[in-house]
Amino acid sequence: MGAAIRAAPFSIFDPSFPLPAGVESAQNQAELAPSAGLSCQEEAMRRTLLVLGAFLLASFGISSAKQILAQEKPGSAEPKMTPEDAAKKNPVPLTPEGLAEVRKLFGYNCAMCHGKNGDGKGDLAADMKLELRDWRDTSSLEKMTDGELFWIISNGKGKMPGEGDRTAQKIRWNFVNLVRSFGKNGAGEKPKTEGSQN
Repeated sequence: MGAAIRAAPFSIFDPSFPLPAGVESAQNQAELAPSAGLSCQEEAMRRTLLVLGAFLLASFGISSAKQILAQEKPGSAEPKMTPEDAAKKNPVPLTPEGLAEVRKLFGYNCAMCHGKNGDGKGDLAADMKLELRDWRDTSSLEKMTDGELFWIISNGKGKMPGEGDRTAQKIRWNFVNLVRSFGKNGAGEKPKTEGSQN
């Protein structure tokens, strides 16, 4: 009984199968499509866009480098403290709550240079070879007004960035209270030298 006849699977791409009107085979479509290469006009447009893109990137890089160099130049236009800034009085009263709030921020943002207790001996200050004031010594701040401290905290000084718009004005005034408190509380007294007697 011989071999069973197996029918070939049905395929819509079978050349013997008639296609509906308006439908062409994939082979015919590929033959009718334009060549895969770019035309001269497309190639010229591609090159123009490539050159234009490279020019824009180079321009952006040069302008960014100029801005960075201008910021790093010594004597560049740093903001200057005015007599009105120095004369400002601290409108925020010294409170335990205000000190607690700002002490936390001091620990995150300032203690790395100014030290946990305001002694000016933070790890980063030592690494950068900075000589900072020891705020525990009341004489280190006695000639500075609250307005001067507020201005320095807000705008920065030297390598220290200012708090500026990162913190509210009330918090910056509380920073002034905290800096002043380092010299007032007995916990941060500056050690006496061997030559001094009491």
